[in-house]
Amino acid sequence: MRGRPVLVVLGVSLLAVLLSVGAGFGSAALVGDDDGTERFARPSYPANTDVLPELIAEASDSAPGRSIILADGGTGLFSSGYVLFAADTDAVRGVSEIDERIGSDNYSVTTQLAPDGKRLAVGDASGSFGDVLVVDLETGVARGYPVLGGKTGWVEVLAWSPDGKRLAFSTDGLGILDVESGKVTRVAAPSTGSTPKTELLPGEQPMPDGDGVAPKTFETVSGAQAAFSPDGRSIAYDDGVNVEVYAADGTGSPTLITDKAVWLAGAAAWSPDGKRLLVTRDELTATDGATSLLAIDVATRTATRVATFDYLDFSAPMPVGWRGPDEVLLSGADEESALVVDAYGLDGTQGERLITFGYSTYSAQFAAGLIGSAVARDGGFSGGPTPTWFRASVGVVSGLAFALVCAIAGVAIGVPLVMRRRAARRRVSPVPLVYPVTPGGFAPPGGFAPPFPTFAPGGGVRPGPGVPVGPGGFGRPGGGAGGVPVAAWPPPVVAPPSSAAPPSSAAPQSPSSAVPPSAAPQSPAGPQSQAGPQSAAGAPASDWALPR
Repeated sequence: MRGRPVLVVLGVSLLAVLLSVGAGFGSAALVGDDDGTERFARPSYPANTDVLPELIAEASDSAPGRSIILADGGTGLFSSGYVLFAADTDAVRGVSEIDERIGSDNYSVTTQLAPDGKRLAVGDASGSFGDVLVVDLETGVARGYPVLGGKTGWVEVLAWSPDGKRLAFSTDGLGILDVESGKVTRVAAPSTGSTPKTELLPGEQPMPDGDGVAPKTFETVSGAQAAFSPDGRSIAYDDGVNVEVYAADGTGSPTLITDKAVWLAGAAAWSPDGKRLLVTRDELTATDGATSLLAIDVATRTATRVATFDYLDFSAPMPVGWRGPDEVLLSGADEESALVVDAYGLDGTQGERLITFGYSTYSAQFAAGLIGSAVARDGGFSGGPTPTWFRASVGVVSGLAFALVCAIAGVAIGVPLVMRRRAARRRVSPVPLVYPVTPGGFAPPGGFAPPFPTFAPGGGVRPGPGVPVGPGGFGRPGGGAGGVPVAAWPPPVVAPPSSAAPPSSAAPQSPSSAVPPSAAPQSPAGPQSQAGPQSAAGAPASDWALPR
């Protein structure tokens, strides 16, 4: 029975652990398991992204489907980094894999959203992976494609082919990755040229209030840009010196488009009809800087100025898609430094504003094949199922809290019970030990009341209140060990063998005289001694005086 408290404690502890685990799993399951997305009849983009869900699921946990925008910095309360906006629903999803590939100096990693919005490519600015990561946005599955990194180990992703099956990337030179077979084709070697010429392009008119052409100010390690032709057979490549057109299969020689100080305007630079390439150039005005957008005729190499944007009004313009061969969609920062998307005709006329991003959004990429035909929508967003990390955190915290409550309750209930049990054990008399026998034939338990046998007048001995004596000369309380139980108290006076007085017919003695024969021990049921006056305990008062 002594092991029972230990078993009880172990059982209660195990029950508390099981309940804590159950509370953790229950709490995690209750924290937002509903997707709740709204579907649209045609591809759409959000007109405003100021308010996003506080919790945004990961694309790897809940695939968004084909997506129309990848925004950097569009965040919720507990989410940060890159956010995907679905094209067919109101879903938004995070892509934490991008943050893992940012360089140690916080150099931004390159990303490319496929024209059909079904895949996302991520480069490597950390030098740790040496591959191209492709995320399938319809399944959430990510796959790495090993490629040979450049001198820095970085991999930059530049452009998708129109069908979304091939990806142009840069390490040392230009390569094209077939994402279905994994085959890599080397298209262009690193440039051996020097600083490009700061001259006007053929047919270009100078900026009206400018001081001529300024050197370009684009600053990256490679400065590489690429854009596939609409049919996917050719690719324009800017290596930081020249803009050239290559065959996408890596055969033949390149065609020089220009060696002037202009930049290929990103992955959407080629017009849908295949006739023009858009380039940008930083220029100086009399008071400020500006960026010019130019259209180069691929056949004649002549250029036309589309528009010139003052840094304070619309900075860093970049094509993100087309609404036909003569209208391009440009992203840039407006006069309030908010990222916006505006439509512009190639004749320089400004069209409508499509999107205004929240102030926390630093940059955005678009599915070029969807954005031109998509429609604007208002309304909220669905962050999807609660992110796994948040649900796990809630589960752990809930389980620990429940365990703490169980521990406090166990202490509050168990300690008083233990104290009561110990107190009860103290109140229970222990099993008496065997005591040596006094000359009177009895042993006092504990040596008290009285500690020594008393001597009656005439040599009689009365034992203290104790135990009967067994045959072995020892006694136990209540009889035991052969002892004769005491039926009444006080026990009779016993005359010692060496000084027993002979029987006498004389009259009864006084309390101070010798003990008469009638005072001999009686049976437990027999009569008591007829000696003098009794005390309150039933014994002669004179018998309790210690001898002198």
